[in-house]
Amino acid sequence: MNDLGMNWPGVGIALAAGAAAGAFFFTALKVTVDRLPSTQQPYLLLGVSFLLRASVVVAVILWIGDGRLPRYVAALAGFVLARIALLRLWGHVPLRPKETPKP
Repeated sequence: MNDLGMNWPGVGIALAAGAAAGAFFFTALKVTVDRLPSTQQPYLLLGVSFLLRASVVVAVILWIGDGRLPRYVAALAGFVLARIALLRLWGHVPLRPKETPKP
């Protein structure tokens, strides 16, 4: 440990776990949205999917954080990084708006 009381391997593991939780959350969200047109009860699908996705992510972050703020921050950073990576991979949303040529 250093002066900040941070265990760097633990923070790295928290970052990876947060990224895995984020990948799970956003992949499951994509699958849910893709299935919406073909389902009979879209509100039920959305609700159950959200509850399952959110429950898993909250459980992972609470478990990996273990009451230590640096681990929580690292896990949340991993979650956000997973979102950015998946958006770039899937190519649905540009990170910067396209500039329009001025006349």
